[in-house]
Amino acid sequence: MLSLLNIDNFSMVLTAFPRFGPVLWLGFAFWLLGVGLKVNFSRTTPVWTEVLTLIVEAIGIGFVHQPGKSGLPISDKDFY
Repeated sequence: MLSLLNIDNFSMVLTAFPRFGPVLWLGFAFWLLGVGLKVNFSRTTPVWTEVLTLIVEAIGIGFVHQPGKSGLPISDKDFY
């Protein structure tokens, strides 16, 4: 299952969009959602909730870093 969340697999998302700006904004949204959900952690938080929150945050981090790895060096005109 962890191989499905590999950062290299997020390049499929980049091929779905003609520009990488929406991928960055979606990544920032997922990342912010994951960090915001981590604020609610306590000692009684179930493990499945923590895992789900960390998966959401990992998806956001992957979306943010994947365009920089493959899309940004190409050109700046593809941002919007």
